[in-house]
This record gives sequence, C-alpha cells and structure tokens, in this order.
Amino acid sequence: MEPWFEEQLQMLLLSKDQDDFTAGITKAIERLEFEYYSYGLRVAVPITQPRYELRNNYPLEWQVHYEKQGYLEKDPTVLHGIKSNIPIVWEESLFEGARELWEEANSHGLIERVGAVG
Repeated sequence: MEPWFEEQLQMLLLSKDQDDFTAGITKAIERLEFEYYSYGLRVAVPITQPRYELRNNYPLEWQVHYEKQGYLEKDPTVLHGIKSNIPIVWEESLFEGARELWEEANSHGLIERVGAVG
C-alpha cells in the first residue's frame, strides 16, 4: 500500500466525529486534485433492514436526482464498496453495466470534472 494512502486511511480511521471525518476526506481529495467525493457505510444491523450512511460533496441537485432514480441500487461504485474498502476512481469502463447512471452524471456536469472517488 502506498504510504500516502495508508496515511489518509489512518487519518480517517482516527476521526473523532463526522466533522473531523469530513475535514479529513476533503483534505484527501484536495491532495488527489479531485473535486468530488462520495463515502458510504452499510450498517448491517438489523440484518432484515440494513441502513446506509452516505457522505458526499456532490451538488444537491445531483444528490436529489440520484436518490429519486434509485441509483444506490445500481451504482457500480456502491457495488464495489460492498466487496472492498479500497477507493476507486470513476471511469467510463466502470459504468458499462450502468450506462444510464454514467450519462445522467455527465448531464449534471460530474463527469467532465471527474476525479470523484467512490
């Protein structure tokens, strides 16, 4: 693992509260020269109704549209996050099975300013 990556993970793991975590994520994405980030956590309890905690700095209009379209269930970055804790960078090939989501994100101006870490 790259030393800078391990440093960022440690900083996030040692966050004291949500504000501290958000400041850490913001610092990390700025260091990577990205504009947006998205972080999700699936709380598996209770098993019958897992809950999701989502944090991102996407424009509010996109957040509302994303939720309204039910993209959480289709988003390949979310599907990746269920299997791995390694961050990923948005790229078109990642969205081969979710072309509509890619196109919608593009129409909201997210793709041309890509660098979003899912």
